[in-house]
Amino acid sequence: MIYVLRAVNGISINGKEFLLDDKGQPLEFNDTRQAKDFLRDNGVDLTDDEMEDSFHFEDKELHKIPVKNIIFVFTVQDGDSQRTEYQTEEVDAKLTDEEIDARGDELNRMNFPSEELSKGFFWDSSWETAGCYSRFVELPDTESFKIIQGII
Repeated sequence: MIYVLRAVNGISINGKEFLLDDKGQPLEFNDTRQAKDFLRDNGVDLTDDEMEDSFHFEDKELHKIPVKNIIFVFTVQDGDSQRTEYQTEEVDAKLTDEEIDARGDELNRMNFPSEELSKGFFWDSSWETAGCYSRFVELPDTESFKIIQGII
C-alpha cells in the first residue's frame, strides 16, 4: 500500500503531511500509478516527473507505528478447578512495563466485572467464575505473535 505525502508548506524541514480521506486517515493506494491517477482526477495538473518532485509516494510500512506484541496471562478459578487463559494484543511500543500491566488489570476487570473476591481475583457476572491478571509476555517478532493469535 502507498501513501501520498508532501512537505508542509513546500518546506522539507517542516515535516510531511499525508493526503487524507474524509475521516482524517491517510488515503491508501495499491501502487504509485493509482495514487497519481487519483491526484489527476482531483485537479492536480502535473506530469509524472512533476508529481515526483511535488509529492512523496511512500510505502505504508515506512509509517507503521511501532508496537509490542503482548500476550496477557490470566488465572481463572472456575468452581474447584483452576485454568490459565491468554489474550493477545498489540500495544504501543512506547508503553512501559507498568503501563502494560495496568492494561492487563483493565482487561481482567472487563472480563470479570464484579466485585473483588480476594487478592486480585474478580467475579464474573454469574458469580461462579473468578479471574486474576497474572502477567504479560512480550513476543519479539510479529510472525510468532500472529501464529499464537491463531491458536488462542
